[in-house]
Amino acid sequence: MAAYKEYMGLTLTPEGIIKYAFVATSKDGKDLPETAIVDQKTIFLDWTQMEPFKPSELSYYDTSTVDGINIITSRSMLYSSESVDVLEQFASSGAQYQDNRSLILDLRGNNGGNSAYAMSWLQNFLGTEFPVKQMFTQRISASFCSYVSSPGSLYDSTFSTWIDNQHDPWVSQIMEGKQQKNDCIIFVLVDKNVVSAAEDFIAWLRTLENVLIVGSNTGGTSVCGNIFYFYLPNSKLMVRFGTSLTFYEGLENRDGIGFYPDLWVDPSVSLDYVLRLCKQSGLS
Repeated sequence: MAAYKEYMGLTLTPEGIIKYAFVATSKDGKDLPETAIVDQKTIFLDWTQMEPFKPSELSYYDTSTVDGINIITSRSMLYSSESVDVLEQFASSGAQYQDNRSLILDLRGNNGGNSAYAMSWLQNFLGTEFPVKQMFTQRISASFCSYVSSPGSLYDSTFSTWIDNQHDPWVSQIMEGKQQKNDCIIFVLVDKNVVSAAEDFIAWLRTLENVLIVGSNTGGTSVCGNIFYFYLPNSKLMVRFGTSLTFYEGLENRDGIGFYPDLWVDPSVSLDYVLRLCKQSGLS
C-alpha cells in the first residue's frame, strides 16, 4: 500500500490537457506498489512502462513548423568531419528563435557529443553570455591538453593558454550561475536515451524561465565527462573513461537516474501531445 502523493506527477492527456498521474522510476517494476490510498479509498495501480523514442534516422539538426510552432530536432552533437558543418548551423540557429512565442526542442534520443554546441545555441538564443551553474573538476593530462587544442573541441585559445599554465594535475571551479529571464515558452522533448552532453543541455535549459521538460527521465550519464581512450601501460589494453566530474544541482549522484521531466509523457507520443497542448493553450 503506497501513500499516493509519493507517486504523483504531472502528465499530458492525448488531448493535450495537463493532469496528475501516478509516475515512478523502476528497473523492472517489481518494486512498485500495486495499490494506493486516495481519499481513504484503495485503488489498484496498473503500471505501464514508457519506451524511448525510436527515430527513423540520426539527425544532427533539422527544423520544421507545425501550426505555426517551430520544432528544432537534435539527435546528436558528436563532432566529426562529416557533422561539423551541420552542428555549427545548429549552434548559430539559436538567434533566429529569440522572438518566438513558443518553441519545441526535440532532443529525444540525443546521444550527446560536444556540449559546446548546446552552449553556443543558448548564448545565441539569449543574445548574451550564459552563466552556467555547476561544480566542475577536470584532470589535466596530456590527453586532455591534446583534446583542447584539437579542431573539434571548440575551446578557444584563451582557455588553451590557461590550461597550459596550470601546474596542479586537477582544476576545479564552482560557478554560481543564475536564473535566466526568457519569455519564449520552450518545450523540451526527452527520453532515457538522452545522455552525456545532451544532459548538459537539459541542465542549462532548466535554468531558463518558461522551460518545460516533457517525456521520461534522461539517461543519467552527465557526472563523468571528457571521455578519452587510454592504453594500459603493461597489458596495452585500450580502455575508455571520463576525466572530469560535473554536478549541476547539488552533489547528488544522478548516474543512471538522470533529470526528471516536468511533464511525464510517453516519449513516442510526446510531440503530438505537446502540439495539442499548444493548440489548447492558444500558443499555436
